[in-house]
Amino acid sequence: MNIERIKVEQKAPFLNTSILIIGTGRSGISVCKLACSLHAKVTILDENEITADKRKEIESFGADIITEKLSKEILENTNYIILSPGIPVQRLTNIAPSVKDKIVSEIEFASRLTNIPIIAITGTAGKTTTTSLVAAVLENAGKKVFLGGNIGTPFAEYFFHEQEADIILLELSSFQLQSTQTLRAHVALLLNFAPNHLDHHESLDEYLQAKLSLFKNQTETDITIVPLELKDMLSKENLGQGKKIWYEINEKIPTTFLFGEHNQKNIAAAWECVVPFNVPRDIFLQTVASFKAISHRMEEVTTKNNIVFVNDSKSTTIDATLAAINSFNAPVYLLLGGKFKGGDVSQIIKAGKNKIEHIALFGAGREIFEPVLQKDFPVSWHINLKEAVHTLYKQATHGTILLSPATASFDAYKNYEDRGKDFRTIVENL
Repeated sequence: MNIERIKVEQKAPFLNTSILIIGTGRSGISVCKLACSLHAKVTILDENEITADKRKEIESFGADIITEKLSKEILENTNYIILSPGIPVQRLTNIAPSVKDKIVSEIEFASRLTNIPIIAITGTAGKTTTTSLVAAVLENAGKKVFLGGNIGTPFAEYFFHEQEADIILLELSSFQLQSTQTLRAHVALLLNFAPNHLDHHESLDEYLQAKLSLFKNQTETDITIVPLELKDMLSKENLGQGKKIWYEINEKIPTTFLFGEHNQKNIAAAWECVVPFNVPRDIFLQTVASFKAISHRMEEVTTKNNIVFVNDSKSTTIDATLAAINSFNAPVYLLLGGKFKGGDVSQIIKAGKNKIEHIALFGAGREIFEPVLQKDFPVSWHINLKEAVHTLYKQATHGTILLSPATASFDAYKNYEDRGKDFRTIVENL
């Protein structure tokens, strides 16, 4: 444990302070361990049953455990509330409006305990690919990087790593950003913006404001990186005080492993992130040339009988699926389906014209997709992904069978990774 790297003045606000943590997922457990290490009075709440092993781990930190419904009394009787990313802020403020200013994310809590430069990346699509590429470039340039946030490792874990980082690199979702107050990113990147998570946020504007909160605490010495295509949409006031970098694709960078126009944009954005850290251009280009697609993100699974199978299970929005469709030439056989999160389905018609041969719907979302798409494409519906894949495989003679569902996976899977793994298994067994 390297909790000693936290300065005394950073620890002081939390000494003997009551902290309520809601949720016992990975970030909840990590921030519980961190808060207990600061000698705070920690209670962790989960409305679901907690396993014996997880309960034992939490108790070893010295935290109290509550397994009951949220109530006004519980929420008001604490100094800080650290909220799991999947729980809407509105759920708490509806119960107890006065607690709004007490609510922070695990990201916000951890950010108050370090002065190491932070690169933070958000956007509707491409976050994980771009963040992973930035990490690879920085490491190849000799920097010590802690990679965390929405990418899988909680920020709170940093304080238990043996090695102190030169740079903290965070992938951040709107859920995490919505509960930030003082988070300051020395380099902040917004990759893109399109409707998403409208099943979580009360409105599209709330979703946008959550993203833009990444910039609110930047100073004139910080860097704000935003795509040029969003310049008319975003005012200077929305983007804080950081130095503005409006990026676009200035050169096509040939790469074997990242394909599609959207990935060219991601590469351009990644370059802007590493420029402030004096990374040589040749190291950047060498890294891009060898960088492989992240699992479940435009991942080529295999080729069978002249048909390429691509796993893009991470595409949980219409916008991400449009980027995937635009990456291929005809013919494309598209797999869509799952828990719809919002967006304009009709955009698929324009992107898929003269390209999509057949759309196989699976699981939930049929009532959203079928009425809009069946006028322009052959559309079939299947009870599960396996049946949909088999149907397309029987039809296709060449081209691409693309899993790019434009939805969340929670109708049938634990997460998008499980959906992607199932796709791989189905394809391998064809």
